[in-house]
Amino acid sequence: MSKNYFKYNKAFTLAELLIALLILTASAGMFLLNIKDFYKIDSKHEADRLMRWFYNIMQRSDHTGEKFSLTISISFDDHILIEWNKSLKSEFLYASKGCQFRNRGFNPMIYAPQWGTLTPGLTLEIKDYKNNLYYLIISGQGQIRISDSPAN
Repeated sequence: MSKNYFKYNKAFTLAELLIALLILTASAGMFLLNIKDFYKIDSKHEADRLMRWFYNIMQRSDHTGEKFSLTISISFDDHILIEWNKSLKSEFLYASKGCQFRNRGFNPMIYAPQWGTLTPGLTLEIKDYKNNLYYLIISGQGQIRISDSPAN
């Protein structure tokens, strides 16, 4: 190659700029399409979060000796209501983005700390943004577990 080639061709051509712009646009588009689900949580992780929250609530009840009642909608909703019997305080647990809860049993449920029992037991259906279902099951004896089926 001659020295004149490098002397006069120090800039990009229009075709090279258009190709680079096309690649950047395509990459940005793929990134933006994938990031919309980034902050959404699936039903299994939401069930795990709920299980930890229920353990915490039950431990507080056991420690203070205060009963609580639990109310969950029988249609899909985004919150759970806890009402403490002595202090008359209410607490809400809100679902993570894209998730909803549904009670498959009766309302309200009462937790008695002196016995460690929840009456009646609870099967909570958790639905995520992809309509996948997972279940949180609390037996009448206060045992908590999560499952991909309400019968397991």
